[in-house]
Amino acid sequence: EGLFEMAGIGISDRIKGFGSVPFDSIVKKIRDRIPEKFPYLRYFGGLGFKEAATVDSDWKAFGGYQFVLPQFQFYKEQGQNYFLCNILLDDQQAYQPQVEAVIETWKSIDHHPSTEHDALPSPILREDTPDFKRWKSIVDRALEGIEKKRYQKIVLARKTTFQFSNKVNPITLMALLKQVHQACFHFCFQPEKDVAFLGGSPERLFYRKGHLIKSEAIAGTRKRGSSPEEDDRLAKSLMESPKEIHEHHVVFNAIEKTLLELCDTLSQCERTNILKLQTVQHLLHEFEGKLHDQVTDGTILHALHPTPAVGGYPYHQALLDILKFEPFDRGWYTGPIGWVSSDSIDFVVAIRSGLLIDKTLNIYAGAGIVEGSSPQKEWEEVENKIRHMMGIITSKE
Repeated sequence: EGLFEMAGIGISDRIKGFGSVPFDSIVKKIRDRIPEKFPYLRYFGGLGFKEAATVDSDWKAFGGYQFVLPQFQFYKEQGQNYFLCNILLDDQQAYQPQVEAVIETWKSIDHHPSTEHDALPSPILREDTPDFKRWKSIVDRALEGIEKKRYQKIVLARKTTFQFSNKVNPITLMALLKQVHQACFHFCFQPEKDVAFLGGSPERLFYRKGHLIKSEAIAGTRKRGSSPEEDDRLAKSLMESPKEIHEHHVVFNAIEKTLLELCDTLSQCERTNILKLQTVQHLLHEFEGKLHDQVTDGTILHALHPTPAVGGYPYHQALLDILKFEPFDRGWYTGPIGWVSSDSIDFVVAIRSGLLIDKTLNIYAGAGIVEGSSPQKEWEEVENKIRHMMGIITSKE
């Protein structure tokens, strides 16, 4: 909605780990560090798609979960601009030297304003994991699982790797992504100098403030048209496709059932809408509810993540085959990312995203496999989903 933007540099505090740590424990650690008189303090970060004691080396810098309080923050909210300096003082040391060290760090930063970015280097190699032959085999096996009633839906992902001639600046890539991929939640986490996870997600997992909760169901895909007439035709095709409607209903029904269990009252938009993005359009349904008194953020996260839009349904059966079929570690892709404050939390689903490591960019995207899916069409759907980022990195301008 364009209500909030934040840029931070440095780390005042970090909470990071691996394995099956209850999310309520992570939230408690964060909120124990946030005095109630500072409602604007937010820890930013996320969690992996699945709980794991270890992660692939590509995702080591992120961990199984990680939340940071930036040392310096600029942010814009509701038309107001703010600057924050966060200093977590060590009571075992004298305060003055700690404050002076932060001031020296601030002086060392280049403060010259600039909206110009270096051009992206040229990609020199593309590799798809899996390639189409293996993708077809995987989708066929997933369709066998659907036929045998192991699950109604399973979401399978692909990793498209680009090698570049030189290092890619994640801030440059982020700025270009924001220009072409609007109406999304944009994010970029850079825990180490040459490692960044960034993207533009159209999907909110949940927002909670007090007893208010917001969530949404997004599923079903068509590409955008090259003209208004073709775009309308494709949108109509999306709204009327039995396969796409079924895929959306699986997600919608699962989220609605979960929220009804968590809420005293639940309202939703009267009809399914079309969410139009740069290269694709989706079926969208929004929810808003009033939570039961005893519901915690951990309860909400455990109940909603992962949604059938990124995992499948029923999830636990689908997950077994996702881990068996996908030849790479999803890491934070399709995980919950966002921020936690003293009285609220906002998480989006980390899709339409890429992992940047030095001269390598891994772009991730997936497709929901249901009865009636075909390997060729699902491959094309993934291509459409990554086209917005591919267009940026392959542009000659």
